[in-house]
Amino acid sequence: MSWRYRLSMFGSHNQTQISEAQRRHWQVVKGRGKTRFICHEAIKTILVWLIVLPAVQVFQYHGRLFSPQFLLIWFLILPIFLLGGYLTGTWRWKDLEKKYSSSLPSNDSC
Repeated sequence: MSWRYRLSMFGSHNQTQISEAQRRHWQVVKGRGKTRFICHEAIKTILVWLIVLPAVQVFQYHGRLFSPQFLLIWFLILPIFLLGGYLTGTWRWKDLEKKYSSSLPSNDSC
């Protein structure tokens, strides 16, 4: 990828264009559904901790990654990560709904 492409990619957009792109992205995400959004957030949280927890373990024990203590800690903390991902997804969904609710057309049909 050339530098010219990167500069034009980031330099030619103003705040209005960025906001409009974010609104369009939110429309797509909202159309896919709340459950899918929350699941994606939970998966992202777990993936982060799949990297962070082993890295901390390696630095703490100088290379011993899969010790019995590590596995025990991992299985005890995994439900907390799942809950954290669920709560993060729920809070982000609510924040994005509040942020974009006034700018999106309502499609409430009973």
